[in-house]
Amino acid sequence: MVENSNSGNSDKTVIILAAAQKRFAHYGLLKTTMNDIAEDIGMSKASLYYYFADKETIFQDVIRKEQREFVNQIENFFLTKLVEKNY
Repeated sequence: MVENSNSGNSDKTVIILAAAQKRFAHYGLLKTTMNDIAEDIGMSKASLYYYFADKETIFQDVIRKEQREFVNQIENFFLTKLVEKNY
């Protein structure tokens, strides 16, 4: 079974995305392999394919995660400024 990109965040999925994020940041999409990601977390490549169909799907999920984190930081910044302004 391959989870699709918008599936829930299982513990394994979170671990995979964190490892992939580090790999992509350091080596880029083209030089990072499924084997690299699997080895970083002590998982077989076959097991990795249980969670993600391919490397591009992992990359897309990493980008979505980074976008959510960025938007949250911006929202928190403006909320903090609004609260400060009202007091």
